[in-house]
Amino acid sequence: MKNLSIFSIFVLCLANLFAQQSGAQRIQIAPYISSNVKISNDAKSVLLNKMDVALTNNGISANPFNSRFILTANVVVLSKNVVASAPVMYSYELEVTFYLGDGVSGTKYCNLSRTVIGVSTSDARAYIEAFKKISISGNDFSNFIDLGKKKIIDYYNNMCNTIINESRMLTTRNEFSAAIYKLLSVPDACTECYEKCIAEVSIVYRKKINLECQQLLNEANNTWMSNISYEGAKNAGIILNKIDPNANCFGGAQKLRDEIKLRISKIDAREWDMRWETEVGLQRDAIKAARDIAVAYAENQPDLIIYSSTSYNLIGWW
Repeated sequence: MKNLSIFSIFVLCLANLFAQQSGAQRIQIAPYISSNVKISNDAKSVLLNKMDVALTNNGISANPFNSRFILTANVVVLSKNVVASAPVMYSYELEVTFYLGDGVSGTKYCNLSRTVIGVSTSDARAYIEAFKKISISGNDFSNFIDLGKKKIIDYYNNMCNTIINESRMLTTRNEFSAAIYKLLSVPDACTECYEKCIAEVSIVYRKKINLECQQLLNEANNTWMSNISYEGAKNAGIILNKIDPNANCFGGAQKLRDEIKLRISKIDAREWDMRWETEVGLQRDAIKAARDIAVAYAENQPDLIIYSSTSYNLIGWW
């Protein structure tokens, strides 16, 4: 721990909090059923819930948005019987095959089938009863999910340099939040790539706070110079307080604060001062940074939802 700088600890706090709030460190897979699978919406909901539970039970973040990796299913009717009773009963024997893979590239990783029977008073209800009987707790299902996880880890490790290069390109355009979001989207299960991305986060974040520091310092100075008064000092202080104490120009921010304080002491009877919590505020700052960069950015950028049902390619999966 002694070998870690304060800033490195800060970055690790940021990464850990990002994972807690957004699930970014867990592998994300979207439960998905193609419109080509002709089942009722109620039956689809039951089947999707089964897949959601299966993923969660196996340590996967079942994220229906912004995941290129999907767990999907196809349903084949093996037999159908209609019993002329009162009421009429419908009996279906179904083969439900689950598929896990890269829904964007169209690469199927693995598949597993279950045969189930459902009986009820309507076609839709018979399907629902059949889906309820699907077992997702066996070793074969866990092995199926594990094989998919390994393939996903291979994807990230093989694409790691591309992910880092894309984040660097975003950084050169001063799109720091997008760059950090991309880097922290790599699951920690992809150990090698994850560690490389965390190291890159510290570089990107440093550039982000340094640029913002200079911008805020200029804004604070202009605010103060345009209104040299107690009110102007308050407004400048609000701006200065947004500056990260780890930024390169923090010394300049402290100098401006001191100049304002001295000037106010001469022109106004009221005392003015402001302080940064440089020692006790580090954890708070990590939480704020993580929320701003990860959660808020994701929520306010609808274009991040780049993978959806319209972009999935299942050609040749069944």
